[in-house]
Amino acid sequence: MVDRSYSKFPEIRDYQDRGMKKWMGFYLSEHGSAMKRDAIIARQEKVDKIDLEEKIQLLNQAYLNKLTIELVLSVDEIISRIQGTVVEFTSTDFVFFKVDEVRKIDIKNILSVKYQGGEAT
Repeated sequence: MVDRSYSKFPEIRDYQDRGMKKWMGFYLSEHGSAMKRDAIIARQEKVDKIDLEEKIQLLNQAYLNKLTIELVLSVDEIISRIQGTVVEFTSTDFVFFKVDEVRKIDIKNILSVKYQGGEAT
């Protein structure tokens, strides 16, 4: 404990420093941000990326055979997985994918396509 008897103010004399406790909030927020960033990088490294032709071929097979598939998407550096069926294609840019509702998905954002029973890539 630090001796503060030199001060004429009782607030200063009676003050008890919290030490490292006052830095804990800063540390936790920085640590949490770093952990999230590392997890995103680790997930991106684990996902097998496929080329455009292969994506279109796999999506077309799923569409024609009405298969349930899982897509791995990367949107704004956030990787997510969704399961559903392919409803429609628009040229080679977008696929309409039904999960709970029909979603328009940019084919460029698709990293991987998995059939419900196993890997398609």
